Amino acid sequence: MSNQRETEVAQSSRSVEPWIAVLFTSLVPLVVAVMLPESWRVPLYVVGGVLCAIGVALLFKQELGRMQHRKPHDDFLT
Repeated sequence: MSNQRETEVAQSSRSVEPWIAVLFTSLVPLVVAVMLPESWRVPLYVVGGVLCAIGVALLFKQELGRMQHRKPHDDFLT
């Protein structure tokens, strides 16, 4: 039981959520695409879009995990 609590504390003490980091990273190729020639823009837009999709998927995965671990009566306490 205490091992599970330690895991929850370790996860809650992260400085930045992974999905936020990936979403901010997805902006880098889009900014760089403005500075490079047009032939590089489409691949960089694709990379930015894929990173954005991965970030959204990580957010959904995190929220689904929280919903599954939440007890039914937890909604009344918040």
